[in-house]
Amino acid sequence: MSGSTPEKALLQILIPTYARAELLEQNLNSLAELLIKLQACDDVALLISNNASPDHTAEVINTFSAQAPMPLQCIEQSTNIGLEPNALACLQAATAPYVMFLGDDDFLSEGYLKQVLAHVRAGRQECLCPSFRECDIDGVPFSRARDEGLGEKDFKPGFKALWWLAWRSHQMSGLCFVRAGVYETYRQAGCANLYPFVFFVIFSALNRGGRLLPQYPLRVTSIGQQSKDWSYGDDGLIDDFLQNYKKLPGLAFWARVALEFQFLRGQRWRYKELMIKNPGKFLAIVWRLQNASWVVKSYLFIYAPLKAGRESLKRSSSRSNGGSNKKSA
Repeated sequence: MSGSTPEKALLQILIPTYARAELLEQNLNSLAELLIKLQACDDVALLISNNASPDHTAEVINTFSAQAPMPLQCIEQSTNIGLEPNALACLQAATAPYVMFLGDDDFLSEGYLKQVLAHVRAGRQECLCPSFRECDIDGVPFSRARDEGLGEKDFKPGFKALWWLAWRSHQMSGLCFVRAGVYETYRQAGCANLYPFVFFVIFSALNRGGRLLPQYPLRVTSIGQQSKDWSYGDDGLIDDFLQNYKKLPGLAFWARVALEFQFLRGQRWRYKELMIKNPGKFLAIVWRLQNASWVVKSYLFIYAPLKAGRESLKRSSSRSNGGSNKKSA
C-alpha cells in the first residue's frame, strides 16, 4: 500500500474503484475542494483500492496523490478480485476510528459532509445513512431524492434502527460508521455477498444505533448496468442481500422475518417483472434461495402465482375491452 499515513485522521473515506478514471478524478478533486473549504484536511484521509483497472485509473490516483491536501493511501490490486473483496480490502486496511464508503462515481454534498464531520468530532457512535439523488454522467439529476421531505431521525441501538436503515443501506455511498469490530464480525459470521455494506450498517445499528440524514442527498451517477463489472443475476441479488440478515449476530428470528418482508416490499423492482412474466422460473429461484427464512419462502410460493394470475387477468380484460371498443367504433 502506497501513500501517506493518516495518523491524526478521525475519518477515512474508503473508495473501492474499477475502470472509471474520469469520474474518479472528478470525485477526488471534488473531495479536495470540500475538505479545504471545511478546513477538514487534517481530520479526513482517503483510502482507495484500485481493482486492477485496465484504464488510466492508477495514473489518476498517482497524479492526485502528488498534490493531495489530505492524507491518501492506495492499494493496487494485481488482479481483479471482485466487488466484495475490493470493498473489504478498504475496510481491512483502514486505521481511523470512523470510516465512510464512497463510490468512485458518487459525489458527497457539502451539507452531508458537514454533518459527518460534526458527528465524528463529537465522538458519536451511531452509523449514518444519507439520502441520494440519481444523476446522469454529466451530473444532471433525473430523479427525486430518496426520502425527500423527510427530516433527520436518530435511533438508539436496537430493532427500530434496523427497521429504518437496513433496506436503505444497499446504496453504499455515504454510509459512515465506527470501524472497530465491523470487519472482524463480518468475517466471523461467514458472510460473503455483494452487499457487505448492508452488514456493516445493520451490525452498527443493532449495537450502536443509527442516524438517518436525508436533508443533504449525495449525487449518485447512474451509468447503466452494462457498464458495471457485476450483475443482478436472475434473483436480483435477493439472496446476497438477505444473507446479511441471516448472519447478523444477535438478530432474533422474527425480527429477521420482519426485515425480510420490508426488503421485499421496498425492493420489488428486483423481482416483480420476472415473477409476473415467468412465475415458474421465479418459483425455481425462490426454491434455491439459501438465505431467506422459511416464512418468506412460503409466502412467495403462495403470492407469486396469485400475483401472476391477477396480472394475466388484467391483461386479458384490457385486450377484451380494447376489442369491444374497436367493434363499437
